[in-house]
Amino acid sequence: MNFISLLSNAIKKAGKQETLATDLGLSPSGLSRRINGETGWAEKDINKLLEYTDCQFASLYETEKKIKVLQDTITILLMGLRVLVWVNLYLLEHRGKDFQSKIFLIS
Repeated sequence: MNFISLLSNAIKKAGKQETLATDLGLSPSGLSRRINGETGWAEKDINKLLEYTDCQFASLYETEKKIKVLQDTITILLMGLRVLVWVNLYLLEHRGKDFQSKIFLIS
């Protein structure tokens, strides 16, 4: 989510820009100047905005753990598929059937 989306969600949640300004502890004109880029956003204002929208940043460590688990799962699945293909080819070869056409379909 980018900052504009975050701000749009906050305004949508508040109902109108003036309500958001009050909820964030800013004057309506102060919020308007920040939105228009005339005034910068202080870190405390951004943190209030994040809290207001219930937006949370993902932990890099937790995200990396989830990605690793998914990678391991995909590897296991692919290894399982390779074993199935090997077993199918083995069975086809030892039954004396034409298995070359089957290889093309499997791969």
